[in-house]
Amino acid sequence: QNSNLYTRMRVLLITVGSRGDAEPFVSLAQALSNAGHDVDLWLQQDQQHLAPTSPKISLHTLPFTTLDFYKYAGNPKPEHDHPNPRVKFTGVVCDICAKLVLPCWREVLDSCSTGENKPNVIVASSLARHLSMALATKMSIPLCLVQLQPLVPTRDFPHSSNTDQCVDALVYGKGANTDENLETYLELERFQYKFMKEKWEQVYSEIKIPFPTVDDMLSIL
Repeated sequence: QNSNLYTRMRVLLITVGSRGDAEPFVSLAQALSNAGHDVDLWLQQDQQHLAPTSPKISLHTLPFTTLDFYKYAGNPKPEHDHPNPRVKFTGVVCDICAKLVLPCWREVLDSCSTGENKPNVIVASSLARHLSMALATKMSIPLCLVQLQPLVPTRDFPHSSNTDQCVDALVYGKGANTDENLETYLELERFQYKFMKEKWEQVYSEIKIPFPTVDDMLSIL
């Protein structure tokens, strides 16, 4: 496509997770740079080698690796004794976000909050969403959240490798018990808000922006 049809932008990309989370963002960074846009790409320490080489891509490091996730996987702090394994898994996700990802806010913000370094938009993976929502609010810029697969695959919300079924479930609402499945996901989001609230609220206070209510967050998602 003719890149002259598009306004030149500066795009902030933040991805947290496995290599499967990083590679789509690496490809997006390359495509954006090929189209003439400037990109700030934040990758974990163990994923720096995936970054494309381009004068229009600035590579930044998130100070942890995928292996750091496993210290929380076996012993999540919130609701560790909850009978629903999906709630316990949400506890693991929240531990990772609260203890590894959110503390990076100052470094990310300092790198891009003013002048020509200020991005026009943030694109973030699901594990980076709490961080990116705070940054987007602070800088008053749009945020695009990329959910590469459901938090916990189910029959109605299958793993993204089952492409047709995943699209049918997410876009067209096909499948039995769709309403019940949606409510399950909303409940998981409420648990996540509860688990993250203290740390998330602390970051919002330090950044000096209003903290969202659970209904505000659900309306965004």
